[in-house]
Amino acid sequence: MAMNVPSITVDQMREVDRLMVEDFGITLPQMMENAGRILAELTIELFAPDRATILVGKGHNGGGGLVAARYLHNKGVDTEVVLSTPDLQEVPMRRLSTLRALDLPISNSMQHDDGIIVDALLGYNQLGVPTGRIGDLVEAGEESRLPVISLDVPTGFDLETGDYHDISFNDPPTLTLGLPKANMNGNIKDLWLADIGIPKEVYKMVGLDLPVMFRESDHFKLERVTLW
Repeated sequence: MAMNVPSITVDQMREVDRLMVEDFGITLPQMMENAGRILAELTIELFAPDRATILVGKGHNGGGGLVAARYLHNKGVDTEVVLSTPDLQEVPMRRLSTLRALDLPISNSMQHDDGIIVDALLGYNQLGVPTGRIGDLVEAGEESRLPVISLDVPTGFDLETGDYHDISFNDPPTLTLGLPKANMNGNIKDLWLADIGIPKEVYKMVGLDLPVMFRESDHFKLERVTLW
């Protein structure tokens, strides 16, 4: 799909998230549901996996991964969830309770040695080298040599510089949400864009005038030349 698609800064994205909830009444669970559903669809489109290991952070990115786990399970994929911490934020914790009711495997370490890894550890607020349990999971994932798909931003990718840290998932296909973040273009080779329900009027309030992007599909691959 060829069109001009702008990048968005982290500060602008934070304001978009705030406006969505506070001014437009579009809730975080709604956006999270859209993100996870599209992530599951893209995972199957790109890899058609029999198994999937979902690496989950405590925040909203992790919540999207938990939604994706449910959709992958519904589509017949043998799905396990690996938590970086048991202390999730409120909205992701509710998504986790659904998976527990479905009796999906939930642990703190990877059990599968085949299939695909879904990286839902850290989103656009990540800073610096992944450390602690998250760093351990990234290293274990890289050592497994399994294919990886990332939600919004690959864990270990620095949005300020456009570089990958020494501990990171190395250039995985990435489904970014709403708009590509600054410094992604040209630095993430396989970049996809997902419609999580953000109206163009919200973007206009942060200074971005957008074309209609999702008329034909709720996700599409970004070509480098289409970004500005």
